[in-house]
Amino acid sequence: IFGEFKRLNQEKQDSKGLGLGLAIVERMTNQLGHQIEVHSRVGRGTCFRLTVALAEAQQPEVATSHSAGGSSASFEHLKTFCIDNDPEVLTAMNALLNSWKCEVYSCSDLAGATQVPFKPEIMLCDYQLDNDETGLQAMAILRQQFNDPELPGILISADPRPEVAEQARDMGFYFLSKPVRPAALRALVRRLVKK
Repeated sequence: IFGEFKRLNQEKQDSKGLGLGLAIVERMTNQLGHQIEVHSRVGRGTCFRLTVALAEAQQPEVATSHSAGGSSASFEHLKTFCIDNDPEVLTAMNALLNSWKCEVYSCSDLAGATQVPFKPEIMLCDYQLDNDETGLQAMAILRQQFNDPELPGILISADPRPEVAEQARDMGFYFLSKPVRPAALRALVRRLVKK
């Protein structure tokens, strides 16, 4: 079940997932040195257990405009557009961007993308949306809507096919693969918006 593109009992599932969720979870837990266990009984359900080491609480660093590598304050009021069809991913991305003090508009489909109430300074888009829509389409629509062919955008995807990243680059967008490291995303956004 941790293999990429493995989906069991597909005929009973309504979601259009790619079968990458548990593969990503296992990869992340391995990278972090944690342990994941699975206990399952047919007809009863499945339990996943993640074991992490306890650590001493640390005082959060106070961000300043002079801190090395910049700070979250450097994105204060940055008009950000975000689209993803997975509600949990969208919630997590909103939380991250809000922690950076961005002004965020997020949605899950192309219809919502056309309702963005401001011209974004950066677009962050998942590749595969519902109804065969894509984040590349969303970014192209917003470039046209705001008559700005240089509007910067980042395509974010777990799709391993090289043609996805190539298509993004051909359209003038940047590409990050999932799972996205916040530090990598922050560095790329900072480079693109020059704030």
